[in-house]
Amino acid sequence: MPAPRPDGDASSAADAASISGRDPLMCVDIRRLKAEDELRSIFGAKVIHAVETEEGNRGGVGLGGQRGLAHIGRNPRGRRPANQAPPKLASTTRSTLVQPKDSWPPLRAKSVGLAMECVGVDTDADTAGTAGGSKTKTFRFVRDAAGADADAAYHRAVASHDPNNLHALLQYWPWHVDALLALSDVYHYAGEGSKSAELLERALYAMEGAWHPWFAGCVADGTARMDARVVPAGAEGDAEGGAEDASGLFFGTMFKHVQALTRRGCHRAALECSKLALSLDRTDPRGFLCCVDYFALRCGEEDWLLDFADSFRPDGSLLSHPSYAYSTALARLGGGTPGRHLLKAAGSRDDDGKGKGKGK
Repeated sequence: MPAPRPDGDASSAADAASISGRDPLMCVDIRRLKAEDELRSIFGAKVIHAVETEEGNRGGVGLGGQRGLAHIGRNPRGRRPANQAPPKLASTTRSTLVQPKDSWPPLRAKSVGLAMECVGVDTDADTAGTAGGSKTKTFRFVRDAAGADADAAYHRAVASHDPNNLHALLQYWPWHVDALLALSDVYHYAGEGSKSAELLERALYAMEGAWHPWFAGCVADGTARMDARVVPAGAEGDAEGGAEDASGLFFGTMFKHVQALTRRGCHRAALECSKLALSLDRTDPRGFLCCVDYFALRCGEEDWLLDFADSFRPDGSLLSHPSYAYSTALARLGGGTPGRHLLKAAGSRDDDGKGKGKGK
């Protein structure tokens, strides 16, 4: 089994970066998580705006004769009560993972049916032996009791085997995550890739609305953890048996979203989303390791890929996989240098610290 290469620059950079409390290898650039931002950097804002305008004017007929997806989650009666204020546009709300659209209904946290809680704070086992080992915070999604009625309606809709019942459910519970994901799968198998991807984005937007206040910051530093296991059949608290728990649902949605991103050519966004999932649960039960090397090569992150292949597993076992043996060779052929990414991360951290010191 190949062992990690003893690169002096890489080891010194890793030691320097670990003192800061961040994980320089798995920290996520939250500015590069959205597909729209990457597309604008590739084609320009004017081109993207023209395409969005054309698609909005053209629309399209969906399942059950419905046009597009704008109808999902609207008031079934088509009118807003006179004493009710107009809803806040979704696009005016800040989001980390996706860019909300004006056609989406307003997000209400209580209608999601999920909540996130912080389980505890631990010292990361991978950096416990280093100076200033990073403190990791463990989070998990939990089912909200307020969504019990929506969950019961969802199970009835699934048992009917009629996708139109999912549409009807989303008229009253527009942010029910399970219904959005089920309808996304229906559109995916019907060949409606764009609509399937939009429903995935809506599901992620709903989950992000349930995030803990600390979660985004810990993700950016690579110090957030979450268990992606699936609840076994008959487990305590699993009334249906064999269903995914809420945390596993988030990882499954992220994996589908990553595949949709790379189909649109947004390989850097796909890489950052994969890093987010891998930093949360390094056992990788969803299989992000099978594609993260491809994303890194496609978006020009050869330096990061070489450091990742050497350091993600303490024994360097990733290099024994044929895909990583080949992809790291391609990364070196493309000019990648082991340790250069970690040195840049440590240098940028030092610059930030100096800037804060001057500000004081």
